[in-house]
Amino acid sequence: MTKFTITVLACALFAGAAFAKQPEKKDDSAEKSAASTGDTVQTPFGKVSKQKQAPAPVSRSKAPSMVKVKIEGDQVHFSRKTPFGAQSWTRKKSELSASEKDLVKEAGHSLDAAPAKAAPKP
Repeated sequence: MTKFTITVLACALFAGAAFAKQPEKKDDSAEKSAASTGDTVQTPFGKVSKQKQAPAPVSRSKAPSMVKVKIEGDQVHFSRKTPFGAQSWTRKKSELSASEKDLVKEAGHSLDAAPAKAAPKP
């Protein structure tokens, strides 16, 4: 036999031994006890793994709006600070967009009612 044939046969022999299926050890008692706790999951490789508990969701309060709202008659004045200076704009109540209406509600103003005048003191 030549050296090439011997080398090929040796490689085939070692490759077959390396990829031969090894007998699996079964320890069902450990898997059953781990699975009964309810916080385990079976991996795609057949092993039982502990699953991390997800943290409880944190309730976040809504951040205060950076926009100041002032209502004067039929006009609504908006202003906010930006890195480039103050930005302000004015709209009629009838022309407000949905986001501007939300800003007015967040500021605690009402678009429907006219501002109440203070009653005279007796």
